[in-house]
Amino acid sequence: MKTRIHAAAGGLGFLMVLIFWTSTVISETFATGADVAVVKSAILMGMFILIPALIVAGGSGMAMGATRTDPLTMAKKRRMPVIAGNGLLILVPCAFFLEGRASAGQFDTVFYAVQDPERYASQTRSMRLNGQSTSIRLENTFWEIIDEIARRDNVSTPTFISTLHSESQQREDGLLAKAIHSMIRVLDEARSLTFYEKAFGLGVKDRLDFPEFTLVYLSNPESDFELELTVNKGQSAPYELGNGYGHLAVSVTDLAAEHARFEAEGLNPRKLVEFAPAGELVARFFFVADPDGYQIEVLERGGRFK
Repeated sequence: MKTRIHAAAGGLGFLMVLIFWTSTVISETFATGADVAVVKSAILMGMFILIPALIVAGGSGMAMGATRTDPLTMAKKRRMPVIAGNGLLILVPCAFFLEGRASAGQFDTVFYAVQDPERYASQTRSMRLNGQSTSIRLENTFWEIIDEIARRDNVSTPTFISTLHSESQQREDGLLAKAIHSMIRVLDEARSLTFYEKAFGLGVKDRLDFPEFTLVYLSNPESDFELELTVNKGQSAPYELGNGYGHLAVSVTDLAAEHARFEAEGLNPRKLVEFAPAGELVARFFFVADPDGYQIEVLERGGRFK
């Protein structure tokens, strides 16, 4: 729920800023003074939508990252005071000032100076990202914000941008393992489905039936992560806690390369397996045990395993 609220509030805030900027450019370029006054009044009223949206987006973002300490989240937390200060100390007062000036028909030097077109002019800076020379073109306002965030992080602006670039590339290239499901063995499929639907709103996303067992994948709209129920046919005795646990699972792009890396790291992965019970490939995977003996399945991405 927090994720949806955060996305909705952020999207609404972005939309409002886009509307403010577009209406300002059009009215001050092509329209009359009276039209500009109407636009400035509308923008002032729009602040009652924009500011709450930004507060909700910031608050929900901080709540989601409250317990996270990874570099990207910590950097975002450091940016929040800058963004909040810019909105409350600059954006809102300017909106009141410009609305009053426009309503009075005072389209003078002060009116345009406050809007400062130079702040929205673009500036190109050259820098190196991952050893490669490149150029980045942004509006001056964005450069000022980035410079301030970099200063707070005690790094140079090129270093800060390079760090962001590396983090985004790592995620886009799929270099990080992605958790996709956790498996448990259950005795009574119907009883388990009823419980998980009632308790967590988990419904059946997929069901794979094989001669000796059935795999049922449960999920809900909140996450792509799934709970896999394994129903072993012929099992009549209740599972003990010791053997009720199955495994966690992650997916990777290149299974063979990961298996080789695990071996090189001394992690003792089990052999690669191609699971094709009826001649049709269902999955390629290997298992590895953590220091406590819990099994983790590493699957190659493809088919239903993404």
